[in-house]
Amino acid sequence: MKYAALFVFLAILFCVIPVQAQTVTYTAAADEAVWGVDITAPIGSTGLIVLYMEDGSQVSGSWSYLGYVPTVMHAEIGSASSDYNYYIPVPAPICMSVWNGDNSSSEREIKMSYGQSRVSLTKVFATTTSRSPTIGYRVTSGSNVDVSDEIVSRGEAEAKLNYDSDTSPIGLILAQATTVFAIFSWVTWGLKFLFVDNIRLIVVAYFLASMAYFLNKSRDVFDAFGKFFKAQEKLVRFIVEMATAAFSIAGNLVGVLAAGSVKAVATGLSLLNGLIGLVTRR
Repeated sequence: MKYAALFVFLAILFCVIPVQAQTVTYTAAADEAVWGVDITAPIGSTGLIVLYMEDGSQVSGSWSYLGYVPTVMHAEIGSASSDYNYYIPVPAPICMSVWNGDNSSSEREIKMSYGQSRVSLTKVFATTTSRSPTIGYRVTSGSNVDVSDEIVSRGEAEAKLNYDSDTSPIGLILAQATTVFAIFSWVTWGLKFLFVDNIRLIVVAYFLASMAYFLNKSRDVFDAFGKFFKAQEKLVRFIVEMATAAFSIAGNLVGVLAAGSVKAVATGLSLLNGLIGLVTRR
């Protein structure tokens, strides 16, 4: 009995022992600047982020990644915040990034993103601050977290943070490159989830649903099979036409980025309009 009491006492003592916080700090050299910070944290973690600017100002952020199904993610950077509930029953870590975002306007942005993998960003949000380069940071958490950073030269950072009011198509596209990449990553993850990871389930569900629909709408089973196979033929043609149009649009966008051709932009928009019309006709 006394051993059981001793065990309970030790268990309670273990539970009340405070967890030592992990703190990662970095101060850039005189000719360097911090361009971005990546943090990977486990479920159950909370933490604080502080960015130090050359002019003495600071940008503070935080996160909490708590619970299980849903796992609730709350993140803040400056005056901006974001929340998301993850219902995936896998104890995946949260991957966060804080970096210098869009500087094409009169204000400088510090962006923060998070997701359960680096290639699948759940949210991207931003706050504004001065155009002074980031010269250091501090990350504090009660859990073990992985922290890495992107370091550039001080001159390169100052040049990138200098306001450039380039309103040309190329300038606007390049200024929004980070956001476009985030959207592309999300779309890529969704397509992979549906048509790679779960392709057999999607195909079986489609065939069962379409067959059930035609059996319900047809006079007999032979009529239903006839309509079913005609629908599959139309689907294949539609996929081929969509792929052809998508490759044409991609080719014209590459032409825009390479040469800034107004004619290529017009052609690309025309193809996009044709693609939209194709979708609506279907």
